[in-house]
Amino acid sequence: MEFKLKHLALQENLAHFGLCPQDWSIELQDNQFALVKHTDEDTFQFYGKVNSSESEWEYLQLHSL
Repeated sequence: MEFKLKHLALQENLAHFGLCPQDWSIELQDNQFALVKHTDEDTFQFYGKVNSSESEWEYLQLHSL
């Protein structure tokens, strides 16, 4: 259950970066990093670091266009 809540919080926090949360999927790589993919364009991706204690993004960076 905690994993699902963390994932939902990260999804909603994409809005802080100007991204529409519904347009993106998140693949957690481990406890600290995640790959964020556009749902319509798999090659449009961000890579982000997760603040694991708060379920928030420390940063997102463009990974691929």
